[in-house]
Amino acid sequence: IIFLARSRGENSETGKLVVVDSGKGGVGCTSIVAAIGESLVESGKRVGLIDFDINTQNLTRFLQAKPFINENLQLLINRSKPVTEELVEQCFAPVWSDSDSIRIMAPPFRLLGDDGGIANTERILLSILMIARMKFDVLLVDRGSLPEELMEPIYSRASKVLSVVSNDPASVYSSITQVKRIKSIVPNLDTIKLLENRLTRNGLASKWLSSELLSATGLSGDGVFCASLNYSKTAYRWPGSGMTLYSLGDSKARKAFRAIASELELLEAELTGDGIARESSWSSFGSRLAKRLPSPRVFPQGKDRVAIEESLLPVISKMGEEKGPVARTSRQSEGFAPKFTEPDFQ
Repeated sequence: IIFLARSRGENSETGKLVVVDSGKGGVGCTSIVAAIGESLVESGKRVGLIDFDINTQNLTRFLQAKPFINENLQLLINRSKPVTEELVEQCFAPVWSDSDSIRIMAPPFRLLGDDGGIANTERILLSILMIARMKFDVLLVDRGSLPEELMEPIYSRASKVLSVVSNDPASVYSSITQVKRIKSIVPNLDTIKLLENRLTRNGLASKWLSSELLSATGLSGDGVFCASLNYSKTAYRWPGSGMTLYSLGDSKARKAFRAIASELELLEAELTGDGIARESSWSSFGSRLAKRLPSPRVFPQGKDRVAIEESLLPVISKMGEEKGPVARTSRQSEGFAPKFTEPDFQ
């Protein structure tokens, strides 16, 4: 199985495998995986997302792609069922009900099988990835809580490993440590890419952060860093919305995610720098996306709101007359009202 995975890994007919990693949690790996995936779908790619965050299932839950726990994958890991193309396809659930272009593999209960051996889990996961790469154009992996014992076999077969670093000073040391770890297990250093995600407006300067990371890790500065992501208020709105940062962001954010996909060699580089051609295709995609989501509640403002409030005043006053000055619950009317005892301050 390992021999087959290695021999097919470089086959042009198989999809590319990209692992997104970070030195610590909370730097935006899950958000970036989802956004890059949607940008690839817009370009006509068939995308498979893999969530290895066993503890919280963030990628699966943020995209609201049920089931959040992958029982089919657990059966394969436990060797209760064989690893076949049909059963591997059952491990991937659609992210959107009206589109089959993007699917996600939720994490299992645990990555160790019933026998508890990490070697068996390694062979099974490599077989699943080998089949999945033949089904999808791109596989995006959110490393999450993937055990370190499984990093080497998966990272060494990845087309690219994207390490997300933050401009938060508290995450610099952990980022350097993780990049060094990736560097020790990846055979080709050209597969390593760094991405600066500026989570705060007042964080470290980009120039200082890049020079510090490159000097501490020993990586070459030519083409290591992808296009950086600037601070965005919409980052807190996408979890659980069924959308991603790509669809919630502005034109600059979408252009940045397309640039990242291009630098990961997942898309062809854009010929124009203003993004006008891409915007026309996005408008139709955005309208289709809006149809699958519930329409947001729009609250009236200004004169319309004042008019509605004035029209409701007679109804509110009538309700107050019927219920009396204080509305009592059913438990209070039955004698279960809480008694208040005056505190003794002496």
